[in-house]
Amino acid sequence: MMKYIFVLIVLFVVDPFNGYSQELKLLASYEEHIYSPTTFYVLAEDTILTVELGNKEAVLNLLDLKNNKVINSQRAGMGPGELAQNGMKYITKISKDSIWVWDDGLRRGMLYDQELNYITDIKAEDHAINAALYVNDSTVIAKKPYENHSVVGLYPLDKLRIKSIPYYHIASYVYKSFNPFFRNPLLNQGPMLVGSKETVYIGFDFGSTVLSIDPNGSVDTLSTPYFFPFPKVTSNSGYMAPDHAKSPLTTLSLSGDAESIYLLFSGEKFDDSPFKNLGRVITGKIADAIEESENAKQVFIFDKKSRKVINSFNLPVQSKVIQVYKDFLYTLSYQQGKYVILKFDFIR
Repeated sequence: MMKYIFVLIVLFVVDPFNGYSQELKLLASYEEHIYSPTTFYVLAEDTILTVELGNKEAVLNLLDLKNNKVINSQRAGMGPGELAQNGMKYITKISKDSIWVWDDGLRRGMLYDQELNYITDIKAEDHAINAALYVNDSTVIAKKPYENHSVVGLYPLDKLRIKSIPYYHIASYVYKSFNPFFRNPLLNQGPMLVGSKETVYIGFDFGSTVLSIDPNGSVDTLSTPYFFPFPKVTSNSGYMAPDHAKSPLTTLSLSGDAESIYLLFSGEKFDDSPFKNLGRVITGKIADAIEESENAKQVFIFDKKSRKVINSFNLPVQSKVIQVYKDFLYTLSYQQGKYVILKFDFIR
């Protein structure tokens, strides 16, 4: 049964740093066709794409929230328009009629129309590229597993084909916090954001550094209020992923509008103490504890021009992904053991 609930309650969320109040009015809560998404992307008001890696029949879902309708889906597979059930999906609306989706699992991209009908593939001449985001008709920002200290690179785009020779690379030794990338390529991961013909912003799961890269090659960082260096990971038995109990997840999600960047920030570690987890197993709450450890409430607002924090506030519910669209804030939130999409009237 559809749960698209309109609420008249206005929530005033207080910034822990300077007392700033962010007015959030909850407009709707939606859970139909929402299972356990890894991310979502807002294409238009109440029209979103969700990525459901566990749903073989609908890895990519185009949903009409208001009318409780699945507009279209793309299943798992290797065929035209089909996606892998592993790896991140990097989504950009590149025009009124076209959606760019790069599939980390398949190491290729797909172009869909506005109703998620497959149009054509996007391929890279360098097959090592595992993430590629559209910047403009001639440029993409792309990354691949560790090579020559490279974190990301700016590559030419020619008729939906990514050329193998980049304009330039951003090296891991440029910023001190990136040095661990050289020792462990599994650290080179995290959410990305790009606005069409705008600056690209790149955040990473286990560090608070956020890069900004414009199409002209100017590179800088956002002035994040916390500094969490990327963790050192021993590699005696091969490369290993960071331990969430030792190194906190920090940048969970990035979104943006014409003037601001919004960062969902955690900085929390997962409590893996034996007695704590024994209690969770006994009470059946271990799955909830793991999910909640990968969610957060704190959002920082950055001014694009100054790259500095201008405000921050707390969401009323633990969330995994945030998306700002016009005067609305959408969240992928975890409550009562399941994920829901929440829609807020975002009064700045």
